[in-house]
Amino acid sequence: IPHHKIERLIIDSGISYTFLRPAYFMQNFTTTLRKELVENNRIFLPAGEAKFTLVDVQDVGKVAAETLLSSDKHVNIGYDLTSNGTLTVGEMAKKLSRGLNRKIDFVSPNLIRFFIQKRKEGVAPMFIFVMIMLHYFPRFQKTPNISHAVQEITGKPPVSFDEFVRNNVKTLSGGG
Repeated sequence: IPHHKIERLIIDSGISYTFLRPAYFMQNFTTTLRKELVENNRIFLPAGEAKFTLVDVQDVGKVAAETLLSSDKHVNIGYDLTSNGTLTVGEMAKKLSRGLNRKIDFVSPNLIRFFIQKRKEGVAPMFIFVMIMLHYFPRFQKTPNISHAVQEITGKPPVSFDEFVRNNVKTLSGGG
C-alpha cells in the first residue's frame, strides 16, 4: 500500500509525526457511489463477502483537530480510525434499505463486468483500478481490526453506519 511506504519515509526522516489511518469512508456513499445508489437503487462493487471497517469523515476531522490541539500527546503515533464494527457491502445495502425506506441491492460483479460497466459510465481506467483495489482485494484479506482511537481521542463514540445513513437521508435519496 502506498501509504505505508510514505509513512516509512517520514519515520526514517526523523521528523515528528502523527499518522491518521482512516478506514473506508462512509462518505463514499454520498460521493463516488451515490449516482448508482440513487439512480439504480444498488451498490455495484466487486466486494463479495469482504468485511470492511468504516469511518465517518467527521470523526476523522474531530480526531485531526484534537491531535493538532494537543500535539505533544500524539507525537510519533499512528492511529487507525474506524467505527465500532465491520460490515460487508451486502450488510451496508440492508442498512441503507432500512434507513432510506427503499430496497437497495448489492451486486458483486466479476472484474471484467465491473470494468466494462464502469467504462460505459465514463469512469477513467485508473480510477476503476483504484475501485478494484479498494473493493475486490479485501476479499482475500483477514477481517480488519476495529480501533477505539476515535472515542479515546475525542471522548465520543464514532458515528455508526446507521447514524451516517440517518444523517444523510436527503443526499442518499437524490436530494441536495
